[in-house]
Amino acid sequence: MLPEHRYLGEYLIRNPENLKKMIFIAGPRQVGKTTLLENLGSRLGFSNIAYLNWDRPVDRKPIRDIHYDFFKTQLENSKNQPLIIFDELHKFPKWKAFLKGYYDTFRGKLSTFVTGSARLDVYRRGGDSLLGRYWLYRLYPFTLSEAMGNMAPSPPLHLSSSISEKADKILEILWKWGGFPEPFLSRSETHHRRWVRMRKERLIQEDLRDLSRIHDLSHIDNLMDLVIGSVSSSLSLNSLREELQVSYNAVKTWSKWLEAIYYCFPITPFSKKITHALKKEAKYYLLDWSEISDPGARFENMIAVHLKKSVDFWNDSGMGNYDLHYVRDLEKREVDFLILKDKKPWMLIEAKTQLQEIPSSLRHMSAQLKPEYSVLVANTPDKGQYQVLQGNRYWVSGAAAFLQNFV
Repeated sequence: MLPEHRYLGEYLIRNPENLKKMIFIAGPRQVGKTTLLENLGSRLGFSNIAYLNWDRPVDRKPIRDIHYDFFKTQLENSKNQPLIIFDELHKFPKWKAFLKGYYDTFRGKLSTFVTGSARLDVYRRGGDSLLGRYWLYRLYPFTLSEAMGNMAPSPPLHLSSSISEKADKILEILWKWGGFPEPFLSRSETHHRRWVRMRKERLIQEDLRDLSRIHDLSHIDNLMDLVIGSVSSSLSLNSLREELQVSYNAVKTWSKWLEAIYYCFPITPFSKKITHALKKEAKYYLLDWSEISDPGARFENMIAVHLKKSVDFWNDSGMGNYDLHYVRDLEKREVDFLILKDKKPWMLIEAKTQLQEIPSSLRHMSAQLKPEYSVLVANTPDKGQYQVLQGNRYWVSGAAAFLQNFV
């Protein structure tokens, strides 16, 4: 597995028509965005590649130049269409205005990649002056299918029952080290501990400081610890407010910023078609599940990242309309995940550390929602197979056999 050969790069190589617009690549710190782009330009056949990183002061002048002289020169001195790569551009306060003018000036003449974190993803949602000028893709950590070399798969038409020894071995590595390229490839206990600590420090001291106006960053550090401890459980902002002894609005804002820097992501409850459904509290999961010590919570989190990565990629690439939720009713019957396809229940998934009988909660929700797939997935090496219970079919599978069906 080469860190520059990522699922998103392979998709763009196979679908070069996407390059007619600007390509935005958002994702967590140290997920491999820069490494991907450094390799992707030459693989796409560009002979003239200009790489501008906002973190380098010398690269800021061409971006601040309202006459676009640098880009005009690139165009004049190139026989073929140049590729411009803007890295960390979201740190430029006027990045949206710059890109609007840049794109309208050089439309069809320059190909463009833009990388960043929250600003490319979150701020696009309201009053988007760049609408119609870009495609957004989100780059996630390694997951099983990608680590096995199966790049950018489509949504599965049928769940595969086959499994290879390679899949189980790779999943063991992912389970221990997480999916971020550096610890996944180094596989060193010492390196992993240092990397986790340094990444967390940089998220707080650099990304949050640059992105927000939060002054008391110690509260954010404490909030991160509380989120880690709550993985696999619904998270009450009121309980966090009491724990941190701050206002409700402060906790709500801080949790949004943790989402914005891709430290964690929420999965909200699905309430339609469920009698007495829970409607409010979200469950939060980390992008790096290796931070979680509890085996059950870590396994559920690893499943969550696989599903989140797949749903976002299928949506970003136009393969369908998918949503990820969990389900729970007031009687506390809960199933970990529900994928909607075109707003209809498609796949209901319960994650367990060991294979067992079909849980009553999965049977109850399956009867109510009638999804195409009802799945029990366990942290075991078992192959996938159907089980029929009271006339209903359930897909029962070990983790590798199930997860290799996803991105």
